[in-house]
Amino acid sequence: MNILEARVVLRDRTMLDVVDLALRFLVRHGWAYAKVALVAVVPPFLFTWWVSSSAGWGWSWVFAMLLAPFAAAPFTSLASRLLFEEKVSSREAVRAALGSVFRLIGVRITELFALLAGLSMFVLPAAWFLGLFAFANEVVVLERAPVGASLGRLQRLLFGQSGEVITAALFLTALHILAVFMGDLVGRAILEELLQISAPPSMLDAHGSVLGLASFFAFVPFGATCRFLVYINVRTRTEGWDVQTRFAAIAARELAS
Repeated sequence: MNILEARVVLRDRTMLDVVDLALRFLVRHGWAYAKVALVAVVPPFLFTWWVSSSAGWGWSWVFAMLLAPFAAAPFTSLASRLLFEEKVSSREAVRAALGSVFRLIGVRITELFALLAGLSMFVLPAAWFLGLFAFANEVVVLERAPVGASLGRLQRLLFGQSGEVITAALFLTALHILAVFMGDLVGRAILEELLQISAPPSMLDAHGSVLGLASFFAFVPFGATCRFLVYINVRTRTEGWDVQTRFAAIAARELAS
């Protein structure tokens, strides 16, 4: 990543600023996100929908949560390119994520065991592990770190920034859950009230619904972009990217004058 080529100002941002910037990313680059979604979001959605009909909604949600980090990886790559590169290829973003899939599997398996161990003890260790692995996609896909080195890199990113990282991870998790229930509620209202079509059972009645599942995966691009921008925020603060870009701008003005 060439920070001097960043398309936005590198500065310390609040979580609300991150959410606002992520929304603007999706609106401005909607076509690029849509193309990536066709290969990253649609297949896991169809697969988990099929699982719901054959094995029940419980297994469907299990597979959805396991597949979500891998579905998010191409959007992490895409967001990075949109921020730091002038010409962006959706195909290259997907290819970069596919090239990291085996390393991602290794890191995510480690995360799963760590979270299960944390939950077996107390809630707080589980929240800490959630923060520790918050930037797994960024470290593996963007920094191309192998499994062993990525764990050390994740610890260094968390060190000194644990409060912000854990809060952001919990916030995005809660927002994801809210999106599922709101998507189911709003989708049912549109089908029944606006289109006069019989809607499927609600999430609460059936423990799952195709509308809620669709909302779960529809949130993935936005969540991945938010997480990437928090990662940029952490690196800007810890590595002084904002200072570097300001001095570069001053030097450029001096050369021009």
